[in-house]
Amino acid sequence: MLVPTREGRESACTFPSSAWLQRIARIDVHGDTGTLRTADAESVAIVLHGTLDLFAGGSAWARRGARTTPFDGRPVAVYLPPLTPYGSSDGDGALLFASVRQPPIRSIADGREALARKPLLPLLGSGKAFDPTSGEWRPRETFPDSPEAILPRRIARLATPGGTVVERVLGLDYKSRGLCVDETSLVRGVPLRFVPPHAPGYPSEAALWLEVDGELTVDGALVPSDGVPRALACSPDAMPELRLERGRAYALVVWAGAKPAT
Repeated sequence: MLVPTREGRESACTFPSSAWLQRIARIDVHGDTGTLRTADAESVAIVLHGTLDLFAGGSAWARRGARTTPFDGRPVAVYLPPLTPYGSSDGDGALLFASVRQPPIRSIADGREALARKPLLPLLGSGKAFDPTSGEWRPRETFPDSPEAILPRRIARLATPGGTVVERVLGLDYKSRGLCVDETSLVRGVPLRFVPPHAPGYPSEAALWLEVDGELTVDGALVPSDGVPRALACSPDAMPELRLERGRAYALVVWAGAKPAT
């Protein structure tokens, strides 16, 4: 089990031996973060707790966040394409950031289709850009290579037999080419084993991020409740069993690989 390295406002774990997984980090936010930038990877930033004024690329979303702790409330997230400037201009809380290597895109013969991956001729102040494949103006966020806010109404809730609800923040049908993300708050006494969003050849890798305020076991091993998150690289076909014995616990799982539509 990995203990994050603390540097400034970030507590981060990296996965240097993984083919797809790159980084998971908790970013504490108190006011303006300045402009951060994603690596050459596709990423997601989830509001772990608090209310933040988020921005990414040329878009901004004020007062995002719906939970006071990681253990209650529903997630709000922003999808971040490679090499995207992002951050929070105001607010108090924390972001949970995860990044994976982005698979190469299939070859595109149609020049219009290639142009349609990024917003073209954005209309100032409208939030829209031109789509050459349809000849229409559509929301800038909907383009494949644009940052996009993911609000609770778009997040699927998956019930498990024991009553735990898993929030599928990014699913197989989302525009990301290699990244899917689930999260949950565990129910005391109810074991949970995350089930991957299976598709042919996907996912290839997985990683867990755990925030614990109490007593949590991972395949029977106790996770220290010392206020420090933990991370763990996993096989998607043999996910560990999580069991909350006392208190509260939050778990995020990052699924990585090449989605079939890539």
